[in-house]
Amino acid sequence: MSEKPKVVVTWDLDDVIVDGTASWLIDHYQQRFGFDVDPAKFYGTPIDWGVEGDDWGEINRRIAPIFEECGHEVRDLPLSPGSIDAVHGLANHGEINFEQHIVTGRTEKIMAIHTLWLVNEHFNDCFRDIHHTNMFKDDSRSKGEVCRRLGVAVHVDDHIDHCASVIGNGVPNAIVFDNLPWNKQEQLPYGMVRCSDMTTAKEEIIRIAASIVKS
Repeated sequence: MSEKPKVVVTWDLDDVIVDGTASWLIDHYQQRFGFDVDPAKFYGTPIDWGVEGDDWGEINRRIAPIFEECGHEVRDLPLSPGSIDAVHGLANHGEINFEQHIVTGRTEKIMAIHTLWLVNEHFNDCFRDIHHTNMFKDDSRSKGEVCRRLGVAVHVDDHIDHCASVIGNGVPNAIVFDNLPWNKQEQLPYGMVRCSDMTTAKEEIIRIAASIVKS
């Protein structure tokens, strides 16, 4: 029996597989600092987080304690509808070997234990590995860098800038997930397509993989 062709797929975690993480963080930020972050500007500038100038270091210093002290709460956030079916469906695909990875902006030192709990609880044996890019730390790395090293065929993310990062690093396909306040953009850059839910994302991944296998 011939070996199934392999296609590498990477998933973002928060506000893709896990629903509502941005809202959770915004709520905690408002409680601590009394500043209401507009969800549409979640990935905006420090001013959008109530910090003058271009001081991302201060933003990181404010956000890190929230995850350190309350990060366990993300375990109680719901999964996006269809997440289990999508991830397990690819893992058990009959014709293509989907090697799936999580590539998340979460901070490894603080959140790794919670990320691993989620995977073991809901996605046992579905993911080859978990990669934390430490988005809110000084030692962050780009998702594009991680995906390039993995030889990814398609990456799924809620943040257009992260999708641009992977495309810019040679990944041929990126799925912009859902229509969220911070990723509303009518015309997406080259290489990106929007999928509004997990079922559509799974179908698009299978379509892309089938075209790769045939070529």
